[in-house]
Amino acid sequence: WLFSLVGLVAPFGLAVAWEWLMRRVHCREEIEGNSSLMVIAEIPDLKATRPSGYGSYFNSSSYHYDRRLGPYEESIDGLRTQIVLSEDLRELQILAVASAVSGEGKTSVSAQLAVSLARVAPGSVLLIDGDLRCPDLHEIFDTEISPGMSEILSGKAEFKDAVVVDEESQLHILPAGKLATSPHQLMANGRLELLLHQLRSEYRHIVIDTPPVLPASESLNIHKAADGVLVCAMRDSTRLDRFLMTYRRLITAGARPVGAVLNRVSWPQYTSRYGRYDYYKRRGQAANETAETVVAEMVTAGSSGPALPDDRPHSEG
Repeated sequence: WLFSLVGLVAPFGLAVAWEWLMRRVHCREEIEGNSSLMVIAEIPDLKATRPSGYGSYFNSSSYHYDRRLGPYEESIDGLRTQIVLSEDLRELQILAVASAVSGEGKTSVSAQLAVSLARVAPGSVLLIDGDLRCPDLHEIFDTEISPGMSEILSGKAEFKDAVVVDEESQLHILPAGKLATSPHQLMANGRLELLLHQLRSEYRHIVIDTPPVLPASESLNIHKAADGVLVCAMRDSTRLDRFLMTYRRLITAGARPVGAVLNRVSWPQYTSRYGRYDYYKRRGQAANETAETVVAEMVTAGSSGPALPDDRPHSEG
């Protein structure tokens, strides 16, 4: 009977031991309690509610606001508001978005944050795809991948020939380009710093989607050149030891981590912490009579842009 008991208990014990060794991030307190970073945004999970494709939150032809996406949109706009109004963050002109490994949501955060900024400051926001190995932003915004960052850093193209404009949000986008040599070589020749220095005079905000820090160390060149770094983590997926290792590498490289973003927070956990606060609709009033007012108010306040799919395994999460 002793061997039978051991056989029953052993798998459970191994599972507990494995989870303890992996120690995934489950809540913001684990990040804030083990590092000096404050979680400045929690992004709720869109898995069950996101619309198909990359369509925007608002359908311009029907003026329909999807209330299921309200908390997600509010979380992105809340992140933007923190950056714009915070005494510590509002002077950050170039903001890099980082993660320890792929699949942790940095591309979604980069794209949505840049679009949210562009909604309230059209034409003054640039989104750069700095992930030269595995770029995604050109697919999200349906643009050509080249010419882009790779060609500019290698001296084969000029910025004005590579930048594209998203017509809906007026966000300026610099795609990654086609990588023809080592990204370490491209980012270590001084042209990255020169490019960003030149772009400071043209844009109020520059958001850079970067490669994951641990497997792609060339990302540290971008992080050091930026004014600040947002570090993304994925709830129940990101390992705490990897997050802390990334944080230490950023500090050692001379970068400035300014906050963390916790992605894919469960809806019950998110609404329990922050509550729900939908847009007012008078009882008995027809939906088509209030929809235009809702949209007008949202556009005035600034809204997030395209609803992104879960990030691809090779890039974010």
